Amino acid sequence: MLRDEDTEADFQRFLRRVDEVANLLQGLNSSDSAVKEEAIAETEKRLREEGASREEEEESRTTVNRTVINTSVRAFPSEIKAGHSSGLASLKAQMEAFQECQNVSNPCHPLFKCQMDDPSVCQSGYFRCTQIFLGAPCSFVQGFLCCCGFSQNICAVFLFFQDMARAEAVDAGAFLAALEKDAKERAQRRKKNEQLANALKEKGNEAFREGDFALAIRRYTEGLERLKDKQELYTNRAQAYLKLHEYEKAISDCEWALKCNKNCLKAYFLMGKAQLALQHFSESRQCYEKMLQIDPQKENLFKACVNEANLEEKRVRDEERAAREVQAGNAAALSIQELLQRINTPGQDILYYTAGIRLLAEALNNCTGQTLFRTNNGFSILRNEPVRGAFCAERKSPAEVELCVSLLLLWQAACAGNEENQRLLLAQPEVSAQLPELLSSGTHEIQRETLALMCLCSENESSRRLLARQELSRFQTEHQVLLSRALLTELMGRFRRGNPAGTALPVGMVGSLCADAEVRAQLARSRECWQACLDECSDGSSPENSQCVLAVLGLMMNLLLESNDTIQDFAVPISGRCLALLSHQDGRIVTRATGVLSRALPASPSAVQEVVKGGVVKKMLKFLKVAGQLTSSYAIKTLSICTKSSRQAQEELVKWDKRFQVLLKLLESENELIVGNAAFCLSQCLLIPGAATSLLDSNVVLLLLRQAGGDAQRTSVQENSAIALGRLCKAEPRHIPQLRKLNGFSILNSSMKYVHSS
Repeated sequence: MLRDEDTEADFQRFLRRVDEVANLLQGLNSSDSAVKEEAIAETEKRLREEGASREEEEESRTTVNRTVINTSVRAFPSEIKAGHSSGLASLKAQMEAFQECQNVSNPCHPLFKCQMDDPSVCQSGYFRCTQIFLGAPCSFVQGFLCCCGFSQNICAVFLFFQDMARAEAVDAGAFLAALEKDAKERAQRRKKNEQLANALKEKGNEAFREGDFALAIRRYTEGLERLKDKQELYTNRAQAYLKLHEYEKAISDCEWALKCNKNCLKAYFLMGKAQLALQHFSESRQCYEKMLQIDPQKENLFKACVNEANLEEKRVRDEERAAREVQAGNAAALSIQELLQRINTPGQDILYYTAGIRLLAEALNNCTGQTLFRTNNGFSILRNEPVRGAFCAERKSPAEVELCVSLLLLWQAACAGNEENQRLLLAQPEVSAQLPELLSSGTHEIQRETLALMCLCSENESSRRLLARQELSRFQTEHQVLLSRALLTELMGRFRRGNPAGTALPVGMVGSLCADAEVRAQLARSRECWQACLDECSDGSSPENSQCVLAVLGLMMNLLLESNDTIQDFAVPISGRCLALLSHQDGRIVTRATGVLSRALPASPSAVQEVVKGGVVKKMLKFLKVAGQLTSSYAIKTLSICTKSSRQAQEELVKWDKRFQVLLKLLESENELIVGNAAFCLSQCLLIPGAATSLLDSNVVLLLLRQAGGDAQRTSVQENSAIALGRLCKAEPRHIPQLRKLNGFSILNSSMKYVHSS
C-alpha cells in the first residue's frame, strides 16, 4: 500500500546491477587468466557505453536532496589515486552527504524510500555489496550508493571500488579508524537532534491541547526537520491535520509514520478517520482491520470504528437517495420540505404550529422521510420562538402541552431506527436540558411520550451512551427519579392510573440503559430500586400488568450481572418472587423468571435452600422436557447451582429424573453451556448412593468420553465431563468394561488432573 510499482521496479533493477558489478569484480580478482580477461573486456565495454552517454552531458551534475555530487565516471579513481588523504576526504564527504539526506532533507530519494518500505530487502542488497567491496561497513556502501544515484551511475560505483581494491597504499587501519570516528560524530549529532525533536514535540503537544492546531503543526514540522524518522511527530501532526480538516495531509503523515513503524496502531487509526472523512469507506475499514490484525485485543475499538464507518456510509447513501427523490418530484418528499418551511414561518399562533408538527410526524413514515427531515434542518425547529417557549415553559397551558406532546411524537417518528437522527437530537442543548424536566412533570401525556422517546433512543449503544452521560447524571443529582424507587413506584403508579400497559416504558428504558456498565453498577447498589422491582413483580396476573412484569424482570436480569452486598441481601426475596412467577401463563415471563433465578441464586446459599424447599428442582426438570433452548439453558444452570450446594437438590434430581433421561439428552445438545451444566449436575448427583448403578446399560460413558476427550471447545465442559466420568467409574466399577471397550482409559488418565475429590 505504501510503495508504488515504479519505485519497486527501480529498486529491483538496482539489485540486479549490484549483482552484475559484483560478478565483474570477482572476475577481475580471479586467478584464472581467462576469466580475468573476459571481465576486463566486459568492463571496457561498459566504460565505452558510459563514455558515449557522458559526451552528451558534459560537466553535468546531479542533485540529491540538498547535496550536489559530481557524477563524472573518471573523477572517482583519479581522486583516490591522488593520495590516501584525498580518498578519505572524498569518502567522508560522501558519508556526510548521506547523513544530511537522512537527518535534514526531505527523504524522497528512491533508494531511501525503498529502505523505509522494506528494510530487510535493502539490507540484503547492501550486504551483498559489502561482502564484495573490501568488506567495507554497510553504512559506507549505503551512503555512497545513495549519493551516487544507482539508476545512472552504476559504472561509477564499479570504478570507485575497483580503484579502492587496487590502491595498495591505503592504510586499512587508518581507514577503519576514520570510519569509527565519523560514526561517533554522527551518533552524537543524532542524539542532539533527537533531544531537540523531543522538545519540539512537547511544544506541539501543548499547542494541540490549547486548541492551536496550526502552531502544533509548525512545532511538529520543526521537529521532523531535526529527525526525519521519528514516528510520533508524524502521527501527532496527522492528528492536528485532522482537526483542521486537511485529510490528505493527515493520510500522508500516517503513511510516513508506518514507514518508520509498520505496526503503528495510531497511524492506522488516524488514517482510518481521515479516509472516513473523505468518504473512502472501504479504505477506512481496511485501516481498522489492520489495527485488529496488529493487536487483537483492540476488538472493541475496532467494532466501534467499523460501526462508525458503516453508519456514515449509510448516512451518505440515504442522503443521496433522498436527494434523488426530491429531484424526481416525489410528492411525499416535496410535502416534507413544504411542511418544514411552514412550521418555520414566524408570527403564527401555537395551534398553527401544533397542526403542522402533527402532519409532519405522520409524513415521516420511512427512512427517506427521516433523511429529508434531517437534511432540511428539521432538528432546528426549536429556533422558532413560540415552539421553544412552549417546550421549555415550566407551567404549560393546555395548548402548550399539546404542542409539546406533538413535538415529542415528531421526534419519535424522526428517530425510530435512525441512529444519525438520534445523535443529532440528543446533541441539542435544549433537548438535553428539558428531557429530565419533562420526565418529572405532572402531566401524564408529556411523561409518557418523553419516556417513549428515551426508550427508543436507548435501543442502540451510541445513543444509549449519550443518554447515560447527558441525562442520568441529571436524574441522579436533581430528581433521583430514574435511580430510585420513585421511578419504579410513584411514576409507575401514575402510569397505572392512566394506562396500565404504559408502565413498561420507563422500566424498559432503564433496562436498556443498564447495558452501560456504570449505570448498571449504580442501580444495582440501590436498595430502593430492588424493592421497587419486587413490588412491581407482585402482581402479574392481569394482561395489563404482564408487560410491566416482563420489563421489570428484564431490568433485574441486567442488574444481576453485577455482584455486591445489596444483591446478596435481596437474593432470597428475589428468588421467592421468581419462583412464584414460574407458574405464570405468559411463557415470556416464565423464561425471564427462570433467568433471574439462575443469576440470583449464586449470591446466597440461603436463597438456594429456600427455592429447593419450594420445589424448584421438579419445575426445572419440567421445563427441560418441553421448553425451548433459552429456557432450558436457564433451567439447567439453576439446577447446577442447586445441586452444587444442596444435598436435597441432588436427591430430588435423582428421584424425579428416572435413569437421568433428561440429563443424558442434554449431554447430546449442540449448546456447550447446556452440556457443561448437565455434566456438572450429573457429577453432583453421582455422589448419591445408587445413582451410578441406575446408569448401567446407558450410553453415558460414550457421551462423557466424547466431551472429556476434546469434542467440547470450552475447557469447563471438558473438566465437568471428566469429573463426571471419574465419579461414575469410582461409584460403579461395572462401567469400566465399557470404558475399556471404548479405549477410554487413556482419556480418563489425561483428564484425572481435573478430578480432585473423586
